[in-house]
Amino acid sequence: MLKCSILLSLCLLLSDCGLNRGVSQRFDQPPSGTIIFQGSFAANSNSISGIVQIYNSSGTLVVRLNGFSSPSSNYYLFLETSGNNQLYVTQLQAQQGSINYFTGINVVTVNQLTIRDTTNVMSPTLAAAVLSVP
Repeated sequence: MLKCSILLSLCLLLSDCGLNRGVSQRFDQPPSGTIIFQGSFAANSNSISGIVQIYNSSGTLVVRLNGFSSPSSNYYLFLETSGNNQLYVTQLQAQQGSINYFTGINVVTVNQLTIRDTTNVMSPTLAAAVLSVP
């Protein structure tokens, strides 16, 4: 019984310390390959910033968010082709850092990367980076 009380007290203490409320960070090394598209997040009211780089890595697309910062990692990244067609959707892996997303998608032309708070394509765009050839 004493062990259960100590364990419960420790869990409550750790949750009160805010250990689960910290900023998630990730710092990946740049992927192999060449940058074929890039852009920056336009000024937005959601405090999302950073540089988007799209790599051709052995014939597949790799998305790299470089110097990235976001108030939440509960947002979703949408890689889009012309006409806002979604090519790739995934949840953010961290709030800050330099983060690689290996899509497994063959190299195609992409136009923008958007960030939204749900996987619904109709949800408002929180931030967007228009991509161009470097």
